[in-house]
Amino acid sequence: MEKTGFMKDGIIFIVGQKKRGIATLKSLIKNRMPNAKVMVAEDIQEGLQALHKNSDGIVITDQKIFTSLLSELTENKRKATCLEVENQLKACEERYRELLNSMKIGVIIYETHDNGETFTIKDLNRGAEAIERVKGSDVIGRRVDHVFPGIHRFGLIEVLKRVYRTGTPEHHPIALYTDERIEGWRDNYLYRLPSGEIVTVYTDETERKQAEYALQKSEERYRNIFENISEGIFQTTPDGRYLLVNPALASMYGFESPEEMKNTVKDIQQHYVNPEDRVRFKRLIESQGYVKGFEASQYHRDGSTIWISINAHVVRDEKGNVLYYEGTAKNITMRKKTERELLEQQEQLRALSTRLVEIEETERRRISQELHDSVGQNLTALSINLNIIASQLQDATEAVLSRLKDSLIIIEQTTEKIRDVMSDLRPSVLDDYGLLAGLRWYGRLYSLRTGIDITVDGDDPPERPSVSVENALFRISQEALTNIAKHSGATEVLVRLKVKNSVLQLSIEDNGKGFDMEEVAHYNRDIKKTMNREGYKEKRIKWGLTTMRERAISVKGNIRIESQKGKGTKVIVDVPLS
Repeated sequence: MEKTGFMKDGIIFIVGQKKRGIATLKSLIKNRMPNAKVMVAEDIQEGLQALHKNSDGIVITDQKIFTSLLSELTENKRKATCLEVENQLKACEERYRELLNSMKIGVIIYETHDNGETFTIKDLNRGAEAIERVKGSDVIGRRVDHVFPGIHRFGLIEVLKRVYRTGTPEHHPIALYTDERIEGWRDNYLYRLPSGEIVTVYTDETERKQAEYALQKSEERYRNIFENISEGIFQTTPDGRYLLVNPALASMYGFESPEEMKNTVKDIQQHYVNPEDRVRFKRLIESQGYVKGFEASQYHRDGSTIWISINAHVVRDEKGNVLYYEGTAKNITMRKKTERELLEQQEQLRALSTRLVEIEETERRRISQELHDSVGQNLTALSINLNIIASQLQDATEAVLSRLKDSLIIIEQTTEKIRDVMSDLRPSVLDDYGLLAGLRWYGRLYSLRTGIDITVDGDDPPERPSVSVENALFRISQEALTNIAKHSGATEVLVRLKVKNSVLQLSIEDNGKGFDMEEVAHYNRDIKKTMNREGYKEKRIKWGLTTMRERAISVKGNIRIESQKGKGTKVIVDVPLS
């Protein structure tokens, strides 16, 4: 069999061993003689018959030889298995270390000395290096209290000793570690290994604690605002129960404390003077998701009425279901009272303005009539008398006749001037024939005075408007045409009067240079400070526009102005006839 162990090729027969480890034995022989051909036979005769006459080979029939081969095979297999296990252990260790190093948590392994009284760092992962800002090569082998001098104050040394003595894992709760080099919050779990080494697994909680601190401060600020802000803050269920109330809201409704208000008010509906306001509030907030500046009259606890302005929005869960409403409330009772008083004053001023206009028109009519009846008639009589005197002074000197002629001319000019003044004060055509006729008369007079081509178009209303309406529209027309002559540079003006849907509409449109509508939005500002050589002085502006607006309002009408630079201006007045 010495020859068999060194055989390079040929055929090897294994006889009588077909059922016992043949495959393994063939593998062993192949490893030792790669070029050999291994054949299996039941007996020698069968093997010899199969053996090629030109090939070298061997037939194994001896049981001891076969057993020896199997023993060798088993030893080789054991060695291979040990090598494989060793390789697997190395791979497992590498995976374990890679796993530890990939984790962000810190892991430190301590060796114990002096029967668990001192501890040195045996190993640590990258997470611990990052947390503690150290390198493993700089700290491995050193005493833990030398690397981390604050560990006694931190309390971890006592836990290390206790875990070493008892073998029971412990949790060292979150605490602040500080030394001259580093500071941070740590959460530690400690275990004892069978080898007696202590493992500390911990996390850096510094960011979380800082976030908690920031959140705590934010909550404190919010709480201070919540407790001390002058506006009411609330959270309510959709069905009207208070979930959250701040002191300002409770005080706003007359309660001593938020708790008293929450316990007393079971349904917010009871606040509302008009229950429909609560219905309107819910409809708005559920359709829009918010309400802004919602104003409603509500009951104070003492039964009086207050005005509340609410800003609120809906808070929903992740499925979109309404959880609650939250927002702010402001007591606007004083503002409402001031607005009401201001409105009353405006109404009084408008009534006074209307009365003044009526008085002005009456006075205009009286003065016009007085000029007609007294001054006009006297001038006419004076003219007649002078003409009679002129006819009787045939022998008078040329100088006397010249003076008499001049007097007659002056009387005629004065009479004409009186007629103009009477027309300006109160055109008789307006009283006698109505608004459209009065506008046409004034249009002709305006065109002669200004040289601006004016067209007056329209139809008389089916029923003649009241005197106050005719007066207001006629005076608005006069003011608008005066503004056109002064400021527009227009060459043409169209005045139109029409009735539509029981509304009498007057429009005055020119082809002038127009102006910026932003100015119109602020045309009711009365006083503007301008700089001139004498310094600041008050200057009244846009009184014409203000006067037109007030005249329109006095007859329950409204006025609007349309204009663009370079495209003229249009004034439109609508007055209801009914």
